[in-house]
Amino acid sequence: MHPSMVETRLEKYIRTQFNVSPTDPGFDREADLFENGYVDSVGVVELLGFLQEEFSVEVPDDDLLSVDFSNIAGIAQIVIQNLRLQTGAPEIT
Repeated sequence: MHPSMVETRLEKYIRTQFNVSPTDPGFDREADLFENGYVDSVGVVELLGFLQEEFSVEVPDDDLLSVDFSNIAGIAQIVIQNLRLQTGAPEIT
């Protein structure tokens, strides 16, 4: 799976689930979802459920606490890395 596909699915989910306007000038794939108030603590649980259901990935605590887990692009990278670890698939660049 290509990172841009994961990013697209994540962005669609976050925009829909957390009511982010398509015209919100502060929202993009690099925006901090938590500091900017797009996702709250309950939303993290929902997001983890989405990642499990959509991509069959469980995010390890180390990844959950990393700075990469703060934005769509970083979360997509975490998903791809964990998919590779689970399936043994080669890295896609």
